[in-house]
Amino acid sequence: MAAKDARRRLEEAFSSTDADKKTRKAESASPLKEKLAKLQKMAQETKSPDDTTAPNSGGPSSSSDSGVLSGLHEISQKMDKRSLTSDLDDLKQSFADQAKVLISEAIDPMQIAMREVQEHVGNLESSRNNNPTSSSSKEVTSLRASLNKLDPALRRVAFLDWPDSVCADVRLKEIETFISSNCASCRPAHIDHFYKGPSGERVPSGVSYAEFRSPDDQYKFLKLTRQLTFNVAGKADLCF
Repeated sequence: MAAKDARRRLEEAFSSTDADKKTRKAESASPLKEKLAKLQKMAQETKSPDDTTAPNSGGPSSSSDSGVLSGLHEISQKMDKRSLTSDLDDLKQSFADQAKVLISEAIDPMQIAMREVQEHVGNLESSRNNNPTSSSSKEVTSLRASLNKLDPALRRVAFLDWPDSVCADVRLKEIETFISSNCASCRPAHIDHFYKGPSGERVPSGVSYAEFRSPDDQYKFLKLTRQLTFNVAGKADLCF
């Protein structure tokens, strides 16, 4: 009776375990410890005093005990494997959910900013297409104003026709003297020369220049010295 009862209970346990495979919720709702305790209780019941066969005789009781323990071990392994698989699946899903949140937090602001830039560019293109003449005129005016501020030629005055015999230092001194004598309020920011000749043998060309701090200073200097001549002692008059 004990062997038959143990076999019947093992079959019920296996059938219950197989039924738990159908849904993960049912499996997770029944803890592993509870199932193992149930099976251990079954194994103990098979060794009750009602069984008159000696434990070591190798009879039905010994065989049933061995079957119960074997079944218990097998079910324990299966449950451990299923529990581990379920935990890994839950962990993977948790990582996937966290990754989605992090990606969304990093990408969404960039996408919003890109959409705003695209809308702004689209509005500019639409405005230019609707009024090309006005847009083009404003752009050209703005570009010219920017170039005028950067172009050093609008702040320079050139001193021409220097003889080759006049060295760079003498030219520099003559230009400084002329400017301070005729327009002391217009102090140049820089005085230099254009050079000629191969590398390592370059010498001042016939052109030197004074660069003022602003186009207004350049215009003021030219206005004050328009009727003057720039004369270097012992040399011909120079044009500027």
